[in-house]
Amino acid sequence: MKSIIDYIESNYNKKDIAHIYSIILRANTELTKQNNNNNISFELKQTDNFIIKYDKCFKLIFDNKTFTANDLNDLIDYIYNYYEKEYPINYDYRLIDPIYFSLFFYDLLDKIIMVKEDMINIKNIRLLRYKSEPVTIEKSERYKALVDRNYKMFSPFKSNSIFETPEERLNNILKSIKDKGYGYDNQVAIFYNDEPYIRDGQHRVSAVKYLNGDIDIKIIRFYLKGDYFYE
Repeated sequence: MKSIIDYIESNYNKKDIAHIYSIILRANTELTKQNNNNNISFELKQTDNFIIKYDKCFKLIFDNKTFTANDLNDLIDYIYNYYEKEYPINYDYRLIDPIYFSLFFYDLLDKIIMVKEDMINIKNIRLLRYKSEPVTIEKSERYKALVDRNYKMFSPFKSNSIFETPEERLNNILKSIKDKGYGYDNQVAIFYNDEPYIRDGQHRVSAVKYLNGDIDIKIIRFYLKGDYFYE
C-alpha cells in the first residue's frame, strides 16, 4: 500500500490526487456491490493517465506503471483519512456516494466552506438541464421511467454502477427505498448552497415521490466559496 500512496502523492498535484483517490473508492465499491465475487472482472477509466483493472486482484495503472493490490481495505481507510486531513469539512466522507464522488464531488473539496442538514419538499426540487429550463422531479428521466416502464432513460454521465443498466439501478434503488426507506445509512440527496437544484440523489428522490408523493425529505447542503457552481 505504501508504494501506491508514495507514487500517487509524489507524482500528482493535489487536485489529481483527490480525483485518483475517489476513483479507487468507486472501484472498491463496485466490487463490494458484487459481494466481493472474485469471478468477475472490470475496467474503470475516468482519466487519461489512470486506469483500474480488476481480475481477482486490483491493478492500478498510471500510464505505464502498474501497482497490484490484493486487498484495498487499508488503502480505502487511508484515502478517507486523507480527505478528512486535507479537506476538513465536518462531514463523514463515507456518506458520499463514491460514484458521485469520482465524477463531481472531488472537484469541490477545496471550495466547501460549510455543510448543513436541511429539509425540502420534493415539489420544490428542480433538476438542471443543459441549454434549457430546470425541471421538476415529476418531469425527470428517473421519475418518468418509474411511471412508464417502457420509458428509455438517458444517462449522460455514466453515473450507473459498471454492473447495472440505468433501469436496473433505478429498480434496485426503488426496492431499497421500499424495504429500508429514504435516508438509510444516512444516504440523502445533495444540494449546493441554498439552491433548489438536486446534485446527487435523483434516483432516490424519484423513488420516494413515486411511492409517497411530494413529501418533505432530509437533504445535505454543501456551501461553496464565492459564486462557484458545478453545473
